[in-house]
Amino acid sequence: MSKSRDLSCLASSDLSTLVVATDASVIPPRNMQAVSVAHFWRLGEQMSSSKALAGRATALDVELFAIRLGVVKATSFDVKHIVIITDSLTAARRAVDTSVHSGQAHSLAII
Repeated sequence: MSKSRDLSCLASSDLSTLVVATDASVIPPRNMQAVSVAHFWRLGEQMSSSKALAGRATALDVELFAIRLGVVKATSFDVKHIVIITDSLTAARRAVDTSVHSGQAHSLAII
């Protein structure tokens, strides 16, 4: 818990750190488009957000797309550190996995 508290303090007080919170929503029975979103925070204040329709996809692929949205836009800001917050550990692992999988295009865009 101490590390997360330290990270939170650093992210809220360091101009060179950007916090990106990502999430996605898939509405069962998957007959509607899914949505991916990323919110960008610096110095404790939200500075931007990105939303995109993700089509009809699995929850994991939509979460991975949300991480991609966040990382791609975060790299356009003048920052040294990017902190990604996601509720999908599987998507976070897949974001840096270049092996063949259904969301491989997102992983390659992130790396």
